[in-house]
Amino acid sequence: IVFTAIVVVPFVEEFIFRGMIQTLVRSYIVRPWPAIFAASLVFIIFHANPEHWLALFALSLCLGYTYEKSGSLLRSMFVHALFNAMSVLAALNQ
Repeated sequence: IVFTAIVVVPFVEEFIFRGMIQTLVRSYIVRPWPAIFAASLVFIIFHANPEHWLALFALSLCLGYTYEKSGSLLRSMFVHALFNAMSVLAALNQ
């Protein structure tokens, strides 16, 4: 479960939400923020837990910005993995 949450999920989700959705929206809308916002909305809805939507939306905005500034999915995957690792550690320490 830990490996999946820290390695697999960030890879898959970043490929889908930043690599596909954000990039697709960005190809139609030249400015980056509408694309980041759209991908972030889909990201939070996909997670289906309204109690966490605000935090996930903030995370997703950061991930989208990271992707836009670096031009690399690897950076947003790394940040996502760090976030998930911190979440796993917090859950294990309860």
